[in-house]
Amino acid sequence: GRVTRAKRKASGGAHADGGGVNSGPEEHVVASSDETDDQEEEWLTTGSRWLGRRILRSFPGDEKELTAESIASTETGTGAATQAAAWKPIASDSECTNRLAGYGKRAKAICFDMIHSSARGPLMVVVPTGEGIEKSFAIAKYEVSVSDWSKYCILSGTCKPIKDKERKNDPINGITLQQAQDYATWLTERTGKTYRIPTKSEWEYAANAGGKQPKKDFNCRVSVQEKLIKGTGIVSVKSGKSNGWGLKNYVGNVQEWVIDGNTTTARGGAFIDAHSKCDISLERSHDGNADEATGFRLIREDVG
Repeated sequence: GRVTRAKRKASGGAHADGGGVNSGPEEHVVASSDETDDQEEEWLTTGSRWLGRRILRSFPGDEKELTAESIASTETGTGAATQAAAWKPIASDSECTNRLAGYGKRAKAICFDMIHSSARGPLMVVVPTGEGIEKSFAIAKYEVSVSDWSKYCILSGTCKPIKDKERKNDPINGITLQQAQDYATWLTERTGKTYRIPTKSEWEYAANAGGKQPKKDFNCRVSVQEKLIKGTGIVSVKSGKSNGWGLKNYVGNVQEWVIDGNTTTARGGAFIDAHSKCDISLERSHDGNADEATGFRLIREDVG
């Protein structure tokens, strides 16, 4: 179906499939206090080596575009493109661990699991315990993107990848809640880690980030003299600023599914909502059907 997308700047959006995290001691994560949003974009999207304050580490590998053809040429693909041997989870150079909790705004604290020998799963950040959260968990730094979804389609063979490169950084929308849950189930089987849609309390806790909030500049509707100047459509999942724990676009862009028992709601508002109403607390009931204003991010329970 038709997907509404806001106009891009000439320079284009940042790549949703950037790199990973240095796996050194915690001191290297904590010490680099200036490696925040601006440097994150460069560090995640280039294949160059990153010069830290005290250590030089190689970049975990610039991810090449995953296609059915590239999967068929390896022994690790398991989708419709190949009849290779059963997939076995492979280790990540940027594992999600408790030592990263609370530092997700820094590039070195972003973690991920491998879903193919040359493809990463969603980029994650680890949130610390507190406010009734007794165990740390990882949550997607960004809304699940078209690129994330297309990798799943190629590897699982259960859906058609979206080939429009202009959309690769957009949040995936126009899918049902069941499809999103199927993706989480596949990630769980693929990585050996437990992925799922967050509960309301988990989502809200991660979004609030202990009160560490950026300036309110969400992708929600803003009109001047009856002319819509913002909220004209979805934008890159990497647009905007992070909260204190590294999450982006948890308010606006697309509203995000959360599940409590048999109750499904959508949180945070979307590009269709007035900027004055867009807020972490904005919530509406949702039937789980597909629409262009709803997307999601996942949590990963297993944080060592």
